[in-house]
Amino acid sequence: MVSISKAKVSDAPGIRKLEQQIWREKETTGKYEDGYIIRFEYAFVAKEKNKIIGAILAMKTANDEVYVEDIIISPKWQHQGIGKRLYETLLAYCGNIPILALVDTKNEASIQLHKELGFRGTKKLKNPFGVVSATHFLMRREKK
Repeated sequence: MVSISKAKVSDAPGIRKLEQQIWREKETTGKYEDGYIIRFEYAFVAKEKNKIIGAILAMKTANDEVYVEDIIISPKWQHQGIGKRLYETLLAYCGNIPILALVDTKNEASIQLHKELGFRGTKKLKNPFGVVSATHFLMRREKK
């Protein structure tokens, strides 16, 4: 059975390991990532038998919005509702705070999920990170 909970500092190594698996990069996060989980407070993990199989990491912006920095799900667990459950947990925790997310325009499943959760596309951003040429939708979920 998969459980969803607020991330703890002790979850940081498991989140890092999952990021490395997903992004196929040796160094995906900085040495300060452990503190990120506590400082920004908007981090949740999905676990199955105490193993992290998914995570959503978000932070509060200067405009009093929550920005979803990353959502990662182990390939074995994708398309089984884990991402939706992580988002629902984040949404419940945030209450009426507006939430922002960048979604790759080629990722139809993610766009659909965000729409189901009440997000709407606000604008297209070309190459928002300046690393890989890609287009993303900036999606926003307003206060209820």
